[in-house]
Amino acid sequence: MEIPFEKLSMQNAPPPKELSGVELLAYLSACHIYEQYHANKITRNEGTKMKKRIVEALQSATAKQNNDALRWARTENATRNYMQNKTIENADKMHNAFYNLSD
Repeated sequence: MEIPFEKLSMQNAPPPKELSGVELLAYLSACHIYEQYHANKITRNEGTKMKKRIVEALQSATAKQNNDALRWARTENATRNYMQNKTIENADKMHNAFYNLSD
């Protein structure tokens, strides 16, 4: 995984509007790294290590965001099914979705 629009961050360009929250933070962090590198305040090796940490954080945040979205969709679907058909089975499925349990 790379930092979205990394080439633009090398030029310290304004961030693209389509970035998500976590992507925006990664982009701005990359801008800072390149700014520090071009000002000779950090070495290429230091910048590479910093970028690696940003990419790892971006991957982790993206995975959590995807997991949260999936959990929300499951919960919303289970709730809708229960509201349309109030059975004990649908109540159990809604409970399982709320608590992220397997069906």
